[in-house]
Amino acid sequence: MTKIKFFLYLIATLLANFIFSLSINNNIFTEIDVIGNDEYEIYSIVLLQTIVLPPNPKLFVINQLTSDQIKLDNSRIAYFEERTTEKLDMTTIDDFNKKNAKTYKLENKFSIPQRVVLISMQELKKIFRDGKGWERFYKKFPDASGTTEVSRVGFNKDRTQAILYIGRQSDWLAGAGYLVPLLKEGGKWVVKKEVLVWIS
Repeated sequence: MTKIKFFLYLIATLLANFIFSLSINNNIFTEIDVIGNDEYEIYSIVLLQTIVLPPNPKLFVINQLTSDQIKLDNSRIAYFEERTTEKLDMTTIDDFNKKNAKTYKLENKFSIPQRVVLISMQELKKIFRDGKGWERFYKKFPDASGTTEVSRVGFNKDRTQAILYIGRQSDWLAGAGYLVPLLKEGGKWVVKKEVLVWIS
């Protein structure tokens, strides 16, 4: 091995070790920053719940960025638990809040028979730039049932409990948002009673 090749090898090794050290010590590359297949599985289940959306929509227009607007603070947890028999595990709450401290970009990995369009904030702002936004939206997406937004999914430590936020808007005064808890029963995720967060 020549001196130059050895020097380049040494630099590459040191650089790789430095990056690996940063990823561990500073959490640069963490699992929380990746929307995993288990989350897309839950999105796909919840998207087809008729309480949240009309039955059998032909097209889902989903905000490309996840929602970061819902936090599970003490008052919201109390509100949630008053309206359902589900008791949220602290690890579920922590995971939900950590993941939803910022927005993440979704990919089209939904396992549903309907067509899915992921729409950017720029395109939404362009469509809804004035009072004719919904008219413009349905002209562009005639098969849609409105817009849908989802949060990241919070899991408990054992990954047997999950919760997410899902919201839908189909006109200026026709929309609702829900917190949706799920439990893993017999190896399958089952939606429990959805809790209304807002309505317009």
